Amino acid sequence: MSNAYSVDLRERVIAFLLKGGATSTACEIFQIGEATVYRWLRQYRHLGHVTPKVRGKTTPRKLGDAELRAYVTTQPDATLAEIGTHFAVSAVAAWKACQRLAITRKKTRTLPRAQRTGSPTISKGA
Repeated sequence: MSNAYSVDLRERVIAFLLKGGATSTACEIFQIGEATVYRWLRQYRHLGHVTPKVRGKTTPRKLGDAELRAYVTTQPDATLAEIGTHFAVSAVAAWKACQRLAITRKKTRTLPRAQRTGSPTISKGA
């Protein structure tokens, strides 16, 4: 996410507009978008200032990185459903956490039917 424009720039743009400057000219001089200028002007008229709004906090992760790594190290054959059950989250949350930490889950390769029961018996023709 990008940073907010400085309060100094915002105040200079508003001062330019209040002195009678055109919005399009302000956009060219200060190299900002027209919608941004209108938004700042609206904020100034309603609130009396142009300070940036407070951004929302990020939500904490459901799975701790260290705990997940430790669990996967001790239980390397655990499925995503088992990992989710252990940490009281869904299998999707476990998968996303593993993906974020670059922990790959080994898939069991499906074997042909003949190899599952052993080597096939070859009958000799009569």
